[in-house]
Amino acid sequence: MVSPEARTEWVQLTGQPPGLQSLIVGIPGAWLIGALVILHLARPVIFLWVAGPWRWLATIATAVVLFTLIAAATVLYLRVRYPSALADLAGHRIRAGGKTADFSDLTTARLLVSASKTRRLLYLELSTGQPRGLRVLVMLRDRQGRPIDPAAAVHLGEVIGSSRIAMPDSPDDPSGRFAHYNFPNNVSKEEALALVADPPRFTDALPIPPGK
Repeated sequence: MVSPEARTEWVQLTGQPPGLQSLIVGIPGAWLIGALVILHLARPVIFLWVAGPWRWLATIATAVVLFTLIAAATVLYLRVRYPSALADLAGHRIRAGGKTADFSDLTTARLLVSASKTRRLLYLELSTGQPRGLRVLVMLRDRQGRPIDPAAAVHLGEVIGSSRIAMPDSPDDPSGRFAHYNFPNNVSKEEALALVADPPRFTDALPIPPGK
């Protein structure tokens, strides 16, 4: 149960932006590989313009600058796409990035996974199902295996419980039997509630097809 005091104001559902640091470094070595790719692509161009022993120094400097710009653009993109989210538990409203919607306007839940051989991050994305509609990203388990804060889980559970989240349907699968394969990252309302109440650990099975 949510206390009456918590129902009188907006409560925080996510950080700003949610799980940004873990999202960026979720797959060990991914950014290092990106830097090496940039270095490889920059080298031929720099070698055409710079002569002598300064070639490699100029190449590395250029790669560092490009890598920093790409990383900054990624951070900015995540901040815009997944702004901090607040919930008005009394009014059944959710707010993020200047957009406000009723809990019942939420129709889509997707489980997003970032994994390596030794760790796994889990995120739950809630949205109104529209391209420019409200979108919220909540980290269920971080890269150290720590679950969502219990108080935040209670609030998020109330949001989902009052939503209209459901698996998408397909004309080719009217019964919804293959919905999890047609829409591999989507989860049902019941699955979303279960994920929030007890986020799967690294060795636990997920309610989505493997590799998604």
